[in-house]
Amino acid sequence: MKINNFLISIFFILFLSFSHAQKMNHELGVFAGAISMQTDYGQRNHFPSSYANVGVGVGLSYYIGWDVKKVKWNDRITYIKNHMKFKAEFSYMSDNFIHRGKYADGHSYNSVKLAAMKGSTKIFNIGGQLEYSLFSFSDFRKWEPYISGGYFYVSFDPDLETSLGDWRQNPSLLPNVYLNDGIFLEKDNTTAFVFGGGTKYRMNEKFAVVFDLKWQRFLSNKVDGLDPKIDANKYREWLFFFNVGAIFKLN
Repeated sequence: MKINNFLISIFFILFLSFSHAQKMNHELGVFAGAISMQTDYGQRNHFPSSYANVGVGVGLSYYIGWDVKKVKWNDRITYIKNHMKFKAEFSYMSDNFIHRGKYADGHSYNSVKLAAMKGSTKIFNIGGQLEYSLFSFSDFRKWEPYISGGYFYVSFDPDLETSLGDWRQNPSLLPNVYLNDGIFLEKDNTTAFVFGGGTKYRMNEKFAVVFDLKWQRFLSNKVDGLDPKIDANKYREWLFFFNVGAIFKLN
């Protein structure tokens, strides 16, 4: 966990550097959208299994950046001030999962068990991102495309049920692959790398609409509640999150 602590420290230092600097702009944002989560449910390399598990996400964001109207032309970090912002973010996500693909579509008893499984997870994210604008803030364009990268602390709470009955009382209702420590249904914490991009549309100096797409890679394979010890399900979960939001300048 040393690398996790190091990255958290870096973002904390950057946040303090931005927030204690003079001549700063502060913005508050709200957003909502759809997530598509890649999990251990479904068939590997099967498009519906990878992208049909669609859930929802909502959140709040807080931006800190320099007031470019007050940036001096001979400032040594003028370029950074004209292109970079720090974004702190809190978000909540939820998603439901079912098995898809040939293994769940068959007529064997194991296929019936797979098809009957229904999973879910709730995810809380908090963290920071550095946002790089492709154009200078001093140009005051209507459209502001950007790319971003960051690091999140994640709390998750998975669940599982089957339409065949109470699997906790009768574990044989689940496929055998999940019976030997293949189920993880406890609240737990992990971290995640986040990379994304999008664009803002400035309605005026105080208000903007934002269209954002981010890729979130968890450093855990238990976010969906399944952790079977088989090669087909050895990869950690990740998700795409497309969201639309509004940003309000506070000063």
